[in-house]
Amino acid sequence: MLGSLQIPCRGCRARGVVWGATPGKLLPKTSSGCLSEWLEIGGGAVLRVVFAGAGTWPRICTVIHMGYPFEYVITRPELKPRHVLVLYAHPVEDSFHASLHRTVVETLRDVGHVVDDCDLYLEEFSPVLTRQERLDYHDLETNQNNVKPYVDRLLAADALVVVHPVWIYGFPAILKGFFDRVLIPGVMFDHIDGRVKMKLHNIRKLAGVVTYGGTRSRAFLAGDPPRRNIKRVLRAMIHPTAECRYLAQYAVDRTDFRAREQFLAKVQREMEVF
Repeated sequence: MLGSLQIPCRGCRARGVVWGATPGKLLPKTSSGCLSEWLEIGGGAVLRVVFAGAGTWPRICTVIHMGYPFEYVITRPELKPRHVLVLYAHPVEDSFHASLHRTVVETLRDVGHVVDDCDLYLEEFSPVLTRQERLDYHDLETNQNNVKPYVDRLLAADALVVVHPVWIYGFPAILKGFFDRVLIPGVMFDHIDGRVKMKLHNIRKLAGVVTYGGTRSRAFLAGDPPRRNIKRVLRAMIHPTAECRYLAQYAVDRTDFRAREQFLAKVQREMEVF
């Protein structure tokens, strides 16, 4: 009796572990849409794993039915659809970062999420915090006047993905301006008895998809501010139990085609289980 079976899998490959039998060897799929895998187990027996669906899969797939001989039918766990706000900040439409942006948006939509794709350059967002906006900054009745549509989009989301290049170890100016003008009192935080209380608790999942011109070691020596901005600063603003992922390609100007394809595949896998 083989008992239960779980298959941790990433992308279009998997590693099989059969309880009560010798762990087997995975025979690769013929394509990412193939519906079955064949695992060799002890004694020359072959276990057929049939996926109830197509495409790539979450990290853990669990057996729900066993047929004879050794046939398991597996379904992907139901993923709760999210309303994802994607903040994208790059001015060049045929850049590598544009490919990352397309991968993020298309993959999230393919798995059933609702995506609000906010291309800050395409929408000609003004990053300039005006004199009047600064004067009204703490006035909850007026501080949203010029950015109300963006505030509404942020508050309607329950997940946030920030897709941007790193320039001089920081956000692009247009993205920094978005945070300056939109993450304001009454939206990001409240002042209560002289204390700041974060309130952007509608965001329960956060991810950064980022490219650097410099190496990881150079970023480390500089303190890697972009990583801290996502994983500490933005993370502290959202729901206390929210998950945060940071996907970074360092030294992007010196990477070859294969390395970029691998990073695109990594981003796709993460978005599939987002």
